[in-house]
Amino acid sequence: MVERKEIKIGKLETKTGSQSFTEKFIVVNGPTCLEVYGCDADHRGIVERFGLNQSQVLGGAAYSFRDGELLIRNQSSTFGGVGKEAAGVIATLIARALSIQGYQVNNSGVEYSVPNLIYEDFYHATRWRNSGFNE
Repeated sequence: MVERKEIKIGKLETKTGSQSFTEKFIVVNGPTCLEVYGCDADHRGIVERFGLNQSQVLGGAAYSFRDGELLIRNQSSTFGGVGKEAAGVIATLIARALSIQGYQVNNSGVEYSVPNLIYEDFYHATRWRNSGFNE
């Protein structure tokens, strides 16, 4: 069994002052951990904004914050999705990051409005499994 890599926030830019917003994020396979990068750009734009290596992107999704609730949703049509195990960890990390920025996060979770297709694609599934995430 592959040891699960730790997930950390690499860089997260949020709209300051707004109590309701949706941002996209990607997960990058770093040398020692998986890193989450997010902002108000599309998934390719996130790669460009932060000068990341596109070949290291494992997947992407979006997070919505409204009325104190943070939800991870959807998936990237460019890079594929984020599995439910990883998305749960990421929801907790983003909630913590938003709290540090002064947002009151009462609840966080994962809600896929479209099927999470990541594990129907052998290439993406293998890359996530090699990082220790199986679902």
